[in-house]
Amino acid sequence: MEFGAYIRERRKALKYSLRELAEAAEIDFTYLSKVETGRFPPPSEDVIQRLAKALDIDVDELLAMAKKVDTSIHEFIVSNPAAPKLLRALKEERLSEAEQILDKIRRKKGGTEES
Repeated sequence: MEFGAYIRERRKALKYSLRELAEAAEIDFTYLSKVETGRFPPPSEDVIQRLAKALDIDVDELLAMAKKVDTSIHEFIVSNPAAPKLLRALKEERLSEAEQILDKIRRKKGGTEES
């Protein structure tokens, strides 16, 4: 599903008007309309974070849908030489194995994730 269509579907499921969501995300409703209809590409990371909060959506999932990477993750990758190697290794693994690794890390951290 396209980013804008997903936002529209979620907004309607929550029974928000376009103006209500735009106000909650602190953006112009005409801009939001153009994003929802696909006339504008997905917005900036900051706007995506506000939309995710307003729509109660996981921000990482919404960023991925927009084909964007959280700035803090990007900074971590470029500042840690092992990070790209780890990501390549995960990419080569089956998704279920990568999820098992993530679950193990979460359990080790006590069930919380850092942002």
